[in-house]
Amino acid sequence: TERRQADEVLRQSEEKYRTLVEQASDGIFVTDADGKHIEVNSRGCEMLGYTRAEILQLKISDLLKSGEMEAAPLRLDALRQGKTLLTERTLVRKDGSAFPTEISVKMFPNGQLQAFVRDITERKQAEKALRENEKQYRDLFDSTSDLIQAVAPDGRLLFANRAWQEAL
Repeated sequence: TERRQADEVLRQSEEKYRTLVEQASDGIFVTDADGKHIEVNSRGCEMLGYTRAEILQLKISDLLKSGEMEAAPLRLDALRQGKTLLTERTLVRKDGSAFPTEISVKMFPNGQLQAFVRDITERKQAEKALRENEKQYRDLFDSTSDLIQAVAPDGRLLFANRAWQEAL
């Protein structure tokens, strides 16, 4: 009876764990010490366009944009010290299309790596649009012949456009 109760508690715990992993909005990957995938959730498969079986045949480097691992190798020394690393990487889907991600990586005591992968395509597009809008504003601000300045409440000059600089 105790054994059955213990088995039921274990089954419920495993079911809860599986539900949490499968409901996650981020891709969750676990790799062995050699970088071969040994676990992936459905969001990770969906994000990359592979089946679970296909991903379990791949290594970390197989999913990274060419040259990325050489340009920014995994910081295994920091991971071995128990640190969690947050990095941006470009991953490649099964169809060959690349997309930006934010990856949080932690090493388990047995040397396996756990990674939470978030697709940041929308964030990158918003950042690009903001930079472009700021550049347009700066260009307009600097190209007008009107004198434009901003002054802090204490009288400090915060900024002035090129027309002010030329006038002075």
